[in-house]
Amino acid sequence: MEEVSNVRPKRTLQLTEKALELKLHNLMKDRKSKMGQITKLMNEIDSLKDDERNLNNVEEKLQKNFSELNKELICLNAEFGVLLSEEERKADHDIWFQHKAEYIEEFVKQTQTWILTTKDKIEAFNIGPEDRVSVVSLQRQKNKYGSVAGRMSNASSHSSSSAAYLKQEAEHAALLARAAALKKKQSIEQEVAKLKAEQEQLEIDTEIAASFAKLKVFKDYDLLLENKSECQSGNADIRRKKEQKDPSLVEQHSKGDRTPPPSQRTHSTRSIKALVKDGSSGELEGNLYRVMQRQNENTEMFVRQQNLSHLPPRDIPIFSGNLMEYRTFVRAFEHAIDNKTENARDKLYYLEQYTGGEAKDLVRSCVHMESNKGYKIAWDLLHKEFGDKLKIASAYIDKMLNWAQIKQEDGKALKTYALFLIGCRNVMEDLEYMDEMDNPTNVRIVISKLPFKLKEKWRGKAFEIQEKRGRGARFADLVDFIDRKAKVVTDPLYGEIQSFSVGSEGKGKATSVNIKVPKRISQKGSSFVTAINPLGKEAPDCKKTLSCNCQRI
Repeated sequence: MEEVSNVRPKRTLQLTEKALELKLHNLMKDRKSKMGQITKLMNEIDSLKDDERNLNNVEEKLQKNFSELNKELICLNAEFGVLLSEEERKADHDIWFQHKAEYIEEFVKQTQTWILTTKDKIEAFNIGPEDRVSVVSLQRQKNKYGSVAGRMSNASSHSSSSAAYLKQEAEHAALLARAAALKKKQSIEQEVAKLKAEQEQLEIDTEIAASFAKLKVFKDYDLLLENKSECQSGNADIRRKKEQKDPSLVEQHSKGDRTPPPSQRTHSTRSIKALVKDGSSGELEGNLYRVMQRQNENTEMFVRQQNLSHLPPRDIPIFSGNLMEYRTFVRAFEHAIDNKTENARDKLYYLEQYTGGEAKDLVRSCVHMESNKGYKIAWDLLHKEFGDKLKIASAYIDKMLNWAQIKQEDGKALKTYALFLIGCRNVMEDLEYMDEMDNPTNVRIVISKLPFKLKEKWRGKAFEIQEKRGRGARFADLVDFIDRKAKVVTDPLYGEIQSFSVGSEGKGKATSVNIKVPKRISQKGSSFVTAINPLGKEAPDCKKTLSCNCQRI
């Protein structure tokens, strides 16, 4: 008994805050990786379910591989939950694990239903309705016909199975023929649509050319009338000057110059009215209006294209495998290249040009394929490797974990951290994957890089959100909080907390005041001396040096 009493129980190993945080991060990373393996296996099983001949393979993968991965995920989640508090464990279960478990359970139910249905179909295919009837009738007449009836039943079963198989093969061949014909029909329709568009464009160009010709005729006629009127006015001026020099010519001009007949005077007017009358007819007016409207539209389009041509060239960033830059690269490539050309071969070569590293190797593996197929497969490979939501979220979390600790009143570092978190929030909202960032462990990683005072203020802010809104603080709330504090610290007027200076005589010159507190002289008593000495000019109302000494013994 004494030996037993002397044995001390082993102490439970207490992890430090840093070690606990690192272990939580590693467990969370392992759990995400295991979920990724399960998702990959689920996709593989879904692809196998397209063919009923893969029944045994699907059943084996579901019962063996999928079951083992699911058990490992449950164990990792349990180990992860032990390190959390009760509140954090419940939040993690509600936000992350519950949805994954329901998704896995639904997949298992659907796969099991598919297995049962496929088995029934195979059994029905091997033993058709005709076979069942023949078997029953032969069973009834077994005593009468004996072994001959058995041979007839076997022959009937074999013949009906062969007929069903041939029928299925014929239907499959018919479907393939229909698919090929549909593809050919679609290509023909595309060519017809292209020819129709070219025909419409040709008609529009013809109408525009005719409109320009008509407008040129009207313009030339107007110029002719203007030149004629200018000549007549010039002749009248010359005649007026001659009459002023020689008044005897007035009478001759009055007799010789007769007013032209009305028919000649109104000749130009009639011609203009005829043109106007011809142009104002209903059909011509409608055609002219449509042509001018299309001409205006083409002019506006030309102006827009001209303005676009004057813009500086777009710079597409080269994507080298950084998961946090993948979404930006996809948007830039779609806007600058994918929307500007329909040639899949050009798109594929541009995609290879603007990628590097592992991403370039993936794209280069598709260059030798048919252009449309290769371009599509290249993007599928890039999305699968770099566009996975879980991988992008893990990349941001790893960068947060390796972020340097921010010092007190370091506004520049806090602003840089806030900008990074804003970018992370925007990407996660675009991916619709904010649940991962709302995980309490990830929120704690973000908070761990803040100065102590900000941690204390965030604690009050989180409690206020819980009290007023009835929910826990989320990642977006934390990002808004850090962004606001960064703006406060980097404010150009009140951002830096320094000693205020007092101007001297209104001329903007500062006077600094130093306050010194010496050490205590003795242990029994205390002595505090406060000296206030001006360093700049004297104040307007003070002509002597200001000195104040206080001593307590």
